[in-house]
Amino acid sequence: MERAIADIYARGMYAAARDAGKTDEVREELLGLRDILRAEKLFRRFLQDPAISRDEKKEKIHTIFDGKVTDETRNFLCLLVDKGRMALFPKITEQYIAIDDAEHEVAEGVIQSAVPLTPDQLSRFEEQVGAFYGKKIVLRNRVEPKLIGGVKIYAEDRLIDASLASRLEELNERIQRG
Repeated sequence: MERAIADIYARGMYAAARDAGKTDEVREELLGLRDILRAEKLFRRFLQDPAISRDEKKEKIHTIFDGKVTDETRNFLCLLVDKGRMALFPKITEQYIAIDDAEHEVAEGVIQSAVPLTPDQLSRFEEQVGAFYGKKIVLRNRVEPKLIGGVKIYAEDRLIDASLASRLEELNERIQRG
């Protein structure tokens, strides 16, 4: 239920940002605000506290964010306060990012490796996987020592397994079969 509500708000925010030609700017602001709300627990509690008036919360939003974020982002925060939906802000931000990525044909994925990949290696894998899917792929590196060597890539609901562990398992199965 929360995800569906977050999706509605994210779509509305994305439409407003697109109409203003500010989708990238709003994206960065939402990510920054999400980090602020994670770090500043007192401020997050203040914005979510039902005992504090909506007007007081919106006044604080204006005091803090006027001139520092776009009008669209500031007004969106005020809307969330009015509707009592500030607790959904992280999910709304996540949905906004997903909508923006889909609009720009960008997908996320995970690449598992036995050791951390260098930025250059990660970039090369992103290019290769992106060429395979015909869109830009952004990979997050997750270290998984059990792989021994090679990589596993999860993107677009598919697995590309080029790990040494899987190759050894295949070899073992062939030997077992004769």
